[in-house]
Amino acid sequence: MMVQWAYSGYGFTYFDPKGRDSRELLRMLPKHRLEDVVWIEPGSTTHENTVGMNFLEVPDCETTEELENEIENRVENLKAVFDTSDYWGINMEAITESMARAMMKSEQPFSVIDMYFILLNADRREDFALDVEDPYIREFCLEIANMEEETVRPLLKRIKSWVENSVIRRIIAHRESTINFRDIIDNDRIVIVRTPVENTDIKKMVTLGVMRNLWSAIQRRSYELDTEPEPYFVLCDEFDDIASDNLDIESMLARARSMRLSVTLASQYPSQFDEDTLKAMQNNCDNLLTFSVNDSDDAELLMKRFRDYTAEDLITTDQFKVWTRIPLSGGRYSEPVLIRTFPPYPPLREPDAVDRIIKQSLERYGTDPLTDAEILQDLIYSDSNEAANPTQILEETMAEAVRAVQIRERVRAENGWVDVTTVDEELAARLEDTEPEIDVAPEELPDVREESRLLEVTLQSDDIVARLTDDGETLVQPETGTVRSAGGPSHDAVLLETETALTERGFSVEILEQDGSEQPDAVATHPDHDVVFNIEAETTTPERPVKVLQNLKRAHEADRIPIFVVRPGDSETEWATRVENILSPPLQERADGTEQFYNCDEVVTFGGGATAHGGVTAVRPKTSETNRTVWTRENGEIILSDGETAFARVPDEGPLSKDSVPAYYSHDREAGQYTVYEAGETHVYDSRDDFEDEWTLIKRPFVPDIELLETNISRDSYIVLILSEDGSPILFHRGETRSLSKDSGDMELWPSTSTDASTHSERSTSNQGAETQLDGLESDVSMDIDPNSDGVEAFAAMYVREIDGAQVPKNELFQAYSNWTDLHDLDGTNTVWFGRKLANAVDCDSDRVRDGDDKVNVYTGIDLTAEGNHLLDQ
Repeated sequence: MMVQWAYSGYGFTYFDPKGRDSRELLRMLPKHRLEDVVWIEPGSTTHENTVGMNFLEVPDCETTEELENEIENRVENLKAVFDTSDYWGINMEAITESMARAMMKSEQPFSVIDMYFILLNADRREDFALDVEDPYIREFCLEIANMEEETVRPLLKRIKSWVENSVIRRIIAHRESTINFRDIIDNDRIVIVRTPVENTDIKKMVTLGVMRNLWSAIQRRSYELDTEPEPYFVLCDEFDDIASDNLDIESMLARARSMRLSVTLASQYPSQFDEDTLKAMQNNCDNLLTFSVNDSDDAELLMKRFRDYTAEDLITTDQFKVWTRIPLSGGRYSEPVLIRTFPPYPPLREPDAVDRIIKQSLERYGTDPLTDAEILQDLIYSDSNEAANPTQILEETMAEAVRAVQIRERVRAENGWVDVTTVDEELAARLEDTEPEIDVAPEELPDVREESRLLEVTLQSDDIVARLTDDGETLVQPETGTVRSAGGPSHDAVLLETETALTERGFSVEILEQDGSEQPDAVATHPDHDVVFNIEAETTTPERPVKVLQNLKRAHEADRIPIFVVRPGDSETEWATRVENILSPPLQERADGTEQFYNCDEVVTFGGGATAHGGVTAVRPKTSETNRTVWTRENGEIILSDGETAFARVPDEGPLSKDSVPAYYSHDREAGQYTVYEAGETHVYDSRDDFEDEWTLIKRPFVPDIELLETNISRDSYIVLILSEDGSPILFHRGETRSLSKDSGDMELWPSTSTDASTHSERSTSNQGAETQLDGLESDVSMDIDPNSDGVEAFAAMYVREIDGAQVPKNELFQAYSNWTDLHDLDGTNTVWFGRKLANAVDCDSDRVRDGDDKVNVYTGIDLTAEGNHLLDQ
């Protein structure tokens, strides 16, 4: 439907709470509609930009009546978003209403973050109330200022959970929304809301925020236009996952048709809806289309619409067929019919093109994500809030810098004194990497040190030195976390030794506390390398290949380079060799030419698995005594077997479906029964033992073509580090080892090849200041380009020149390269690999320079040619 809407020129909004189909949709949309795509994906670390939403922003209005209507709509929207639990008291509602009205009538661009920090402090509540211009609203705001903390705290607690969630915080802190919902419906934009996050608060907040604002814009359009507008469409996939009372779906469905809004609600489990939502859908959704379902409750509910047919008719319906009733004239409907659906639209572009489409959408409709420091610095009422003072961030970073210098000078154990000059250098590096928006002058640092409760400062032999106080020691102590993914004592020991070894060699290392979310064990930066490193302590995962590959995937998706740290095995290089063999290639190549995929820990499930309502889990017949799952690829097919007997063959493209597996089962906990659905047959087992005697679960394969950004993993896209018995780090590369240099100023992490050496030796070093063309290659756009390469070397040869003293912004050079790869239909590479491969093609360095109030990353010693600059206009 969505592809048909797109070809017809209509706009629509698609909610994809599980994140499975939105990327595939982008592969199918016609090219002329790609500029209309508005991509909303909270919490994504893959893309630089993000869509910002301010729930307190009011559009420009021509009359006071329009303004009041818009404010009231947004007050209702805000209450709906806040009211997500069983308790929503009268005080919470009254405070929300008056605070929101006051903020939306103010000339200041307030956000929900401001509301939190104002409510947090009685003095700020009073300051805010006194600034409110409307006397009627001001009176109640003054009452709020005088309320006991116990009265304000329930609402404060509700907002607090948002503010403390880093993903939500960065959404609601924007003072100016980057998308205009009236513009979206007036110009037929295609909004894709992808929320594949486990946090239900994030799902519901984003869904409510988008849906209710969209509905407000639809209503406003209907009031303003005299003529019938073009229809706008909304499709909510997995609606049972995002439905809530506050969505007010009943009111929307009852009035949507008259306002030219088409709403499609899709669900696998309609019986799971609460009674009010289900009743609203049954009363207001006249057009029902239903595929086959597995659950009898769902089937009975759906087939009530189709007279003379039963739940069994629906359960046994063939794949790709759908039941419906066709609308006729006069408001009548046909008898139930079973129709065959269209086959899926073939994709128009490769999977790699999806990220480019999303990037272009976010550049058009998004903005740079706010940092925590920016959020705190921009608070309108923050004088009484210590957390909003960037000095705190500066003090804490300074304490971490002291610890790093202590490690580097080997006086960490005794909390030894270190020279503040060295500390200031480490502080500057850390601020540039993690808090670039904090700009502190060197002459301000002595006062920060003296006033900090984290540092002790004294004079020794005419040198100012510092060390940590007890509070400072507590603050900088690394915390690895207590969740299962955090690892045990041996894992922590590897991390701490790695931190010491790398810090001694000039790295800035931060060990991350594991909280169950997807993040590396630690991150590191080094002044010689313009990239962030993800550190992964592989104490057990070399025995779990998919875990290694998932760590690689996570780093590459964030444009980072992973450092895999291992201990020696029976030989020094045993585990390092194992890790490298897992990574390159990311599957097992058999002697007969077939490829075997690694198995994930989880099994293949659909709809949440056999224990979920309406869900199933894939199984295969049990053979002999083996429970092995073997996935291989041969002649364009993926084959499931136990190593000997083949059970299924599926095309080597796209995700698995229920039709791809030999069988699947559901589990009725109350009855204790296991029901297996095989092609044309159903088997019921009254005990788990009976079920397991005949069936075996199927583990999910890790298919590199689907899981990884690049399947041909180059050896310089990761680092394997052996932590020797004496704690000294050893680099491992293609079977060879070498010690990691102790010279922090010469940190070569990959061995130079003879080709690289000869290339550099052939570069002309004469005529400094003159333009230099690379030897043997002319700047000719017609030169041969390997269609299977990323084209970095060819691009550099044609469009990059070496000029002493020149500099070019890194983002501009990469943009020119990206435009060039698009012109030549090359897959290209990402910013990290582009930078590394560029350094092998031309002689350049990296720097960070000031451009007005901003700092910009640049390449020095090179510039784009005239033809290269033209690429920026493509």
